[in-house]
Amino acid sequence: MYDNHLAKQSLLRLNIVGEKIMDWMSTIQTSVGVIGFGALIYQLRQVERSVRSATRWSIYDLSARVKQNIIDSPELRPYFHDGKEITVDDDNYDKVMAVADLFCLYLEKIATQGEGISEQNRTSWGEYVRDVYNNCPAIRLHLNGKESWYSDEFWEIIKN
Repeated sequence: MYDNHLAKQSLLRLNIVGEKIMDWMSTIQTSVGVIGFGALIYQLRQVERSVRSATRWSIYDLSARVKQNIIDSPELRPYFHDGKEITVDDDNYDKVMAVADLFCLYLEKIATQGEGISEQNRTSWGEYVRDVYNNCPAIRLHLNGKESWYSDEFWEIIKN
C-alpha cells in the first residue's frame, strides 16, 4: 500500500511537471509566433520599399534615355520643351518622332506604375504626364491615332 501511495505521488508530480512543461511550451510557441509575425511584417515592408525603389529607377532610366537623346541632338529640345510644332517636311521629323516614341514609353511607364509609387508621387507624376502631353505638339502628333498602342491607365491620366 505504501508503494501504491508513492507511485500516486510520483505520478502526481510528473503530471504537475508535465503541465508546467506544456505551459512553457505554449508560452514559447506563442512568443515564436509573435516574433515570426513581426518578422513577416518587417519583410513585407522591406519588399514594398524594394518594389518602390525598383519602380522609381526603371522610370528614371527611361527619363535618362529621353534626356540623353535630347543632349545628343540639342536641336530636338524645342520640340519637347518649348512647344515647337513639327511637320513631315521638317528635317528633324524622323528624329523627333523617334524621341517622341521613347518619351511616350517613359510617360506610359509613369502612368502604369501607380502601385509601385507613393500617392504623392503618383499625383505629381500624373500632373507631369498631362503637362507634357498638353504642351508638346510632337507627343500629341505621335499619339494621334495610336490609342490602342498605349494602356488605359495612360489615356486616363492624359484625359483627366
